[in-house]
Amino acid sequence: MSWHPGSAKGMWIENRRGTNTKRIRIAEIAGYRAAPTVAAKATPAAVPYGSSDLSIIPTLVRKTTETDVKVYGRASGHIEYRRRPGSISKTYVNFSEDGRSSYSGTETTQINMGGNSTYTADLRLSGANTGAMILTMTFGPLGGDRPARLIFDHDATGAPMSHGFAEYNGKRLTVDQLVP
Repeated sequence: MSWHPGSAKGMWIENRRGTNTKRIRIAEIAGYRAAPTVAAKATPAAVPYGSSDLSIIPTLVRKTTETDVKVYGRASGHIEYRRRPGSISKTYVNFSEDGRSSYSGTETTQINMGGNSTYTADLRLSGANTGAMILTMTFGPLGGDRPARLIFDHDATGAPMSHGFAEYNGKRLTVDQLVP
């Protein structure tokens, strides 16, 4: 499930029972006002409803079906969502929920359960609010001592494996500001 930053809307993909059909479900809580932010807590070592056995992941990945979904903006445009074993991509085509600002561009995630995974974005925001997110973030393996850590090393060509920026209404944050 994905929640809107305003805390009053959520969206998720739902399988229709007995078919391969999927649909996007959207929930909106009318008149909801967010309470103060809840303080973060440490993640427990074990949870009764889940498994920490990462050896089951390859089996689950093989069961994954291919998914292609088009999500229409309330005001304009759409997002083309595509999931394949080992990758997820989203293409934004003048996508707008409010009719004042719209997104165009792409996001991709290349998933490697035993090695490095990469998230790449080339998105532009135009209209009442402006911005861009042009970056590549490389994450280490999902298991081990430091699971999914952000990789700041350089590749064989000498280029940084994580680089770029995100900008919103003139405020820019760069990936190199995250280097520990």
